[in-house]
Amino acid sequence: MKFFSIGNDRILKLEKNDEIRILDNSTKKEAVFTPACWASFLLSLDEIDNQLRKLTHGEHVAYRIHYGGGWHVSLTKGFRCIDLRKFYVPFGETTIKPTKTGIALRLDECEMDGGPTLSRTLAYVA
Repeated sequence: MKFFSIGNDRILKLEKNDEIRILDNSTKKEAVFTPACWASFLLSLDEIDNQLRKLTHGEHVAYRIHYGGGWHVSLTKGFRCIDLRKFYVPFGETTIKPTKTGIALRLDECEMDGGPTLSRTLAYVA
């Protein structure tokens, strides 16, 4: 098992079963990635970073993308975070709804020289 600190008592944990977890040690909230979900997530990082730049410049952002297994990443104007959350479709409905399962990464956890980027925060793990 390997651990990587991503700031503010948050870690990225590589499990022996190949799962990847982004975990908040204080609240125990987490996002879980299978290898296939992690690959899909990494393919989305450039667009996530583009939306993140827009968000930090005060532009309107309403972005959400599914990366597998009911998990989505979203960025929304008015919320200064990257939300990694599991969604579901309630019985008899067609619209997805968020669950309580997930974690919100604060923008300061993704800031590097030249502005915030999630890809540079996670690049050394990939």
